[in-house]
Amino acid sequence: PVQALEALGSASLLDAPTGEYQLTPQANYQVGGVASSTRIDLRADARFRFEMNFGNQDEAGADGGGFALHNAGPNALGEAGGGLGLRGLTNALAVEFDTWQNDPGEPALDHTVIYAPGNAGFGTGVNGAVTLGNIEDGAWHAIEIRWNAATQTLTTSFDGIARDSRTADLISAVFGGSIFVHLLVTA
Repeated sequence: PVQALEALGSASLLDAPTGEYQLTPQANYQVGGVASSTRIDLRADARFRFEMNFGNQDEAGADGGGFALHNAGPNALGEAGGGLGLRGLTNALAVEFDTWQNDPGEPALDHTVIYAPGNAGFGTGVNGAVTLGNIEDGAWHAIEIRWNAATQTLTTSFDGIARDSRTADLISAVFGGSIFVHLLVTA
């Protein structure tokens, strides 16, 4: 079923019938997101499908967007800029779609990675940072995130191509023992 969503930060609903949101306006140092108003039960499998448009400002644009399952509260939103609305979230597992190199340790190319923003020692997905090519191309990109409850595995695909996965005791190691989380899509 479709989750009821709430706009956070600089996000605004553009078209109610299609569920299209603008997460951030074209301005510096913004952060916005859409969050599920109800929590998701991690004892059941889940699939999240959505599209994101990262604009068409390859050299002048920044920073990207992301997805998180988290236990930080219904209105939680991470840091702006290079934080992608994810950094600073506690009890969270995030998938970032990063379009700007803020740290010399990350790829210079647009990329995706699974990580726990509040748990630096937790590591990343199986493949680490995966480059995506130029995603600031003005096109809509199909994103699918799957949760397998039996194996506690989060998998990602971008434009129909499997990109990464993370399997671990996520409920204990990331979500603070809670089986209920919120969904958050950010920029």
